[in-house]
Amino acid sequence: IEDRIEISPESMKISKQIAKHIKGNGGTSLIIDYGQDFIQGNTLRAIKRHEFVHPLSDPGQADLSADVNFRYLKESVADLVDVYGPVTQSKFLQSLGIKARLLMLLKNALPAKRKDLISSTERLVHPSAM
Repeated sequence: IEDRIEISPESMKISKQIAKHIKGNGGTSLIIDYGQDFIQGNTLRAIKRHEFVHPLSDPGQADLSADVNFRYLKESVADLVDVYGPVTQSKFLQSLGIKARLLMLLKNALPAKRKDLISSTERLVHPSAM
């Protein structure tokens, strides 16, 4: 059993700066990343050549990633601005009209490209893909 929780004080600091700017000047902010609305434990991972590798196996040669705890960010600014979300990538892209965009692309696509367009779109909106 692991007894670790990832905390990003720098993320909280940046989100507070953004919220203070919005409160003083108006506007809105959209934060996009992978994560959840709860504490997730150990999400640190490394990706090299499209494969997961141990984060310390090849320093400087793999991309490091960790999921965002959106609840942590929301709580850090709730006294300054209204906060909403998170929403899934699928819901977000569908609200922007990804299906309509796919249909437009399919109308003009060569037959050989149609399958790639459909599978790429499915990868973006399917819950188990991304």
